[in-house]
Amino acid sequence: MLAAFLHGAMGLQPRWFNHRRERRWVRLEGTRKCHRGTFALRFWMEGVIRIFFSGALIIAILASSRISVSAASVSRLSEMDYLVGSWSCKFTKAPQPKWLGTTLRINTASHGRYISLVYPGSGVARLVYNPRLQQFVYIETDDDGTYGASTSPGWVAGTSTWKSILASTAGAADVVTITKKGSSTYLFDVTKPSQTAPYLEQLCSKV
Repeated sequence: MLAAFLHGAMGLQPRWFNHRRERRWVRLEGTRKCHRGTFALRFWMEGVIRIFFSGALIIAILASSRISVSAASVSRLSEMDYLVGSWSCKFTKAPQPKWLGTTLRINTASHGRYISLVYPGSGVARLVYNPRLQQFVYIETDDDGTYGASTSPGWVAGTSTWKSILASTAGAADVVTITKKGSSTYLFDVTKPSQTAPYLEQLCSKV
């Protein structure tokens, strides 16, 4: 008792009191560390959640834009349904006389987001619509290894004009014009870029 009293009067504390204080400090420090660890974990989890929802939002935006682009493509591509079907095209003007009067069979089919064109013994092509460019795009590959790509804004007063954007041969750079002559007949003209009159002409009828 006297030792405790003297320690208290002189501003000192007995050892047993210091031990109790140290234990309390240890518990307090442990609690602080626990709180810091909990806060760090919560901060990390919130960051993960933010990243997850941000990623989900980006994916949703991209998906919605892709859906809207696809919807726009299908909607505008339907304008070219006039060309869908089997066509018999007769040469009425040609660079070689032996072609005059001969016919070419073209089979065209719609597949929703693109239209396929098959030229027997010649090659295949696809027709799509690009909503960003607001252009119809025609891509063709032939059996002989040649290829070409053209674009068109669509029908204007019953006529669609196709300009080359990619060609493997000089002739593939020509300008193609398709003019409706009725519900089942169209005129197919091919003109060189430096000329105004077509050097090749076909009259196509649906069969």
